[in-house]
Amino acid sequence: MAATVHLRDFHKGEGVAFTAALKNRDGSVIDSPASQAVTLRIAETEGGSSIVAFSASPQVVLTDELGGVWTFSMAASDLASVTEGAVGYYNIWSELAGQEPVLQLCGQFQLRYAIET
Repeated sequence: MAATVHLRDFHKGEGVAFTAALKNRDGSVIDSPASQAVTLRIAETEGGSSIVAFSASPQVVLTDELGGVWTFSMAASDLASVTEGAVGYYNIWSELAGQEPVLQLCGQFQLRYAIET
């Protein structure tokens, strides 16, 4: 079962970065982007169509093969279509060729209002 983690500590106009340890159904770590697709999707509604999706570098990168830790990094320009202040939803899926996708992580996603100086 996927873990639920809410991502709300980011502001519009800033980059967003976080890490997650991902595992296969059998509990082994996901340690190869060549054999497995990992995709981050953000939607305005839970279960809704993606307004942004990332599945390749520089946004989705395996950073620790032994631990199966992946880094998800998005520049402010990557999130231009995400509404400031609105609560949206994200999910991270992994998919091994020929198998059903596995929901790894999901939750609410919110870009707080921009901080102006």
